[in-house]
Amino acid sequence: MCKRFCLFYFLLFAFSINLLAIHSQNDIHSINEKLFEVLLYYSEDYNYDINHLMESIDTERGVFYDLDYSDQTNSEWQPGIHWRRLSYMSKRFLIDDNPFYNDNQLLEGILNGVDFWIKNPQKASNGWWNLIGVPMEMGTVLILMQRYIDPVKINKCIPFMNLAVKPDFYDYYGPATGQNLLWETFNHIMASVLSHDNNGLMKVSKASAKEIVVTTKEGIQPDYSFYQHGNQSYSFGYGKAFSLTAAQILYSLNNTKYSLPDNCMSVLSNYLLEGQQWCSYKKMLEYTSMGREIARPDSKINTIIKAADLISKVDIKRKHLFKDFISQLKGESREKELRGVKSFPRIDLMVNHGNDFFFSVKSCSNRIVATETGNGENLKGYYLGYGTQFISRRGDEYEGIFPLWNWKQLPGSIAEQDSLELPVYNWTKGAEGTTEFVYSVSKGDFGIMGYDYEKNGIKALRCWACFPDKVLSLTSLSNIDSDKLVFETLNQCFLKGNVFVDGNKLITDEKIGNFNNIWHDSICYHINGKEKVYVSNKKHKGAWKNINNALSDSVLSLPVFTVSGVYDSELDDNLFSYFIIPNVGVNDNVSNKIDKIEYKSGDGIIEIFDKEREMVFLVVKKTDYEYILPDAETKFFISNPCVCILYKTNGEWKYVAEDGKGGNSCFFYK
Repeated sequence: MCKRFCLFYFLLFAFSINLLAIHSQNDIHSINEKLFEVLLYYSEDYNYDINHLMESIDTERGVFYDLDYSDQTNSEWQPGIHWRRLSYMSKRFLIDDNPFYNDNQLLEGILNGVDFWIKNPQKASNGWWNLIGVPMEMGTVLILMQRYIDPVKINKCIPFMNLAVKPDFYDYYGPATGQNLLWETFNHIMASVLSHDNNGLMKVSKASAKEIVVTTKEGIQPDYSFYQHGNQSYSFGYGKAFSLTAAQILYSLNNTKYSLPDNCMSVLSNYLLEGQQWCSYKKMLEYTSMGREIARPDSKINTIIKAADLISKVDIKRKHLFKDFISQLKGESREKELRGVKSFPRIDLMVNHGNDFFFSVKSCSNRIVATETGNGENLKGYYLGYGTQFISRRGDEYEGIFPLWNWKQLPGSIAEQDSLELPVYNWTKGAEGTTEFVYSVSKGDFGIMGYDYEKNGIKALRCWACFPDKVLSLTSLSNIDSDKLVFETLNQCFLKGNVFVDGNKLITDEKIGNFNNIWHDSICYHINGKEKVYVSNKKHKGAWKNINNALSDSVLSLPVFTVSGVYDSELDDNLFSYFIIPNVGVNDNVSNKIDKIEYKSGDGIIEIFDKEREMVFLVVKKTDYEYILPDAETKFFISNPCVCILYKTNGEWKYVAEDGKGGNSCFFYK
């Protein structure tokens, strides 16, 4: 009897083990099929000309004539480009959208290109290529073309794909974090599927789940912005890749024993909808969130579109919201337009989705860094992120302008106009903010940001007040050096049509004088005072190589619109103020849009009163400040520096405030 029971349990155990193995293999087969779909339709693609690639490849040897295989460039390492080309060619072989679909010569080039690398493996001086870049493209080729590639050769590639995989962590100059980690875990998924590695997939699932979370370290922040390379805004650089890679992982592992927890799906969906969506407008992505990738000409929209489309297949309940976001990014009409002002305190950013326009302003506190320069990219970004603002109606006002920019006249910047070369950051060193006082707060369609600005010896208390139909900017200067020519630039964008100065068409390349209304492309810039204004519609020349060492030195030349305030000894009360008023004609009277707005500044205080709506906007950089409300009866006491909005509801004054502690330092008394 005992022997029978032992035999029964042995057979049951063996059956269970066999069943688990079958389930594991079924899961791996399912993941393999999803990876094929993901890599073919939902992965990064490159803007290559397939005809050019076929002309430049030696199909018998598997090498490209125009690539230098001894190259050690950091950003565009040419042996790594070898794999990017092979992955692009693999997609063209499989997708019926070109003459080389299912082409034998193309197939020969791909297979021999894989062979060449196996026989002649290359190593980059930039570890990103070894640990992430090459494994990513290699995995793409092997998954897509596995039915054509000898399994022995696939196995020879697996060690290259797993260079980042350590027993207890994923390696990127130490334990990887943020998007670097997700790239490496996704590469490990591909390698594990190709080698039928169950333990590898379990490791991937656990590591990915720990990264697709809300954190205050690198990754998705509590306000759904994104950090990479320290406390640096990167939603549309590393953060856009994070969206796509996280979506690829979630979708590929979904409905298997390696599936990620539901909270990962929720976090990623919120990041796309509450973060990236709010920081975009039509086809425009907020540019300071690109980091050094602002110096790359490639479009970043398609990555977000693919991420939103892919995650919508997992987060079915919010599919309609992703559909709206995708429609917007494609330049199509949204079913429901975004409206309102939103603050992102983790990155010192405020955005205004107004009535048929978008405005953003990015400042820099001592809690973050403004930007970075590295690998020869973003070579002129010295002022980027220090009060940088963008105003858009069409969504293409700045797209591709960056090699043509005067980088001392960035929109929103305050900078001396001299002939000296701009300093270059060593990654983020030197790009740190210097002040604690950068706060913003919003109330529906209204918002305000205050910024205690200090850079290159210029000190000022700055603020931006956002309304549904306009933006008011105020700069209260602490000092003016009359020996220097200093501009505060309102905008610098591509020229679209004519420029009008106080109703007269600008017929010269540039002009400086005391003007009140500058009109360009349906937007009026109303300067409130006797300050001098610089206006230009001249052609700018530049090359991408000037801001990115790896790119072309071909000179571009296009007309650019610029409007700047001039700081000099004639500046009234050391205060420079202006309104940005979108959606107006050149002959429209804008006074009715601004005459109900009163403001004043002094002694660390900026006060703005909207008489029509009975709203007060305050920037208070001092302690124990008492403000008497317009009704002359209610007083408002502020104990700590903050920004706040006071508003009336049912005859009673209420407020929203931010002081870095939640805004609870403010209270009323009669």
